[in-house]
Amino acid sequence: MGEAESQGIEFAINAVLFETANQTLDVDLAAAFLDTEILSFSSARVAEVLQTVGDPLPGAPDVTATLALKHGLVLDNGWRLDSRLSVSHHGEESNRLNATPGNTAKAYTLLNARVELETAANWSVYAYGRNITDEVYFPELNGASRLVGAPATYGVGLRYSF
Repeated sequence: MGEAESQGIEFAINAVLFETANQTLDVDLAAAFLDTEILSFSSARVAEVLQTVGDPLPGAPDVTATLALKHGLVLDNGWRLDSRLSVSHHGEESNRLNATPGNTAKAYTLLNARVELETAANWSVYAYGRNITDEVYFPELNGASRLVGAPATYGVGLRYSF
């Protein structure tokens, strides 16, 4: 890599949408926008230089963003129910110096959810779902090789705090 340029902006916002003594509803929004470009590249192969100059930097998605709604509810006897629903977007990303279509991962969006019931005795049970729409996505492409993203994943767990 000879020279590259990178510029962008990132922000995060948290807002309380609703709050009472027993209930809260928050929203979180975070996003980053990135513009990168390879300005010069050194190689003995002229075609490689021509294919690389002007491309975005590898591993630099043009946009990433997450929007989440968090709900909390205080129940009787010190019990609490918390839930979170989030959607995350990962923009198009070149995975190699030569950003041809075979080396550029397409944008994808994932939906996740989590519910947790916590007791006054410092233990809780939770359930979660990741990629609950079962989006098929490829976080990395390299020619014919593809890294496939995780399918819909669900689970439950038990947590104890001490």
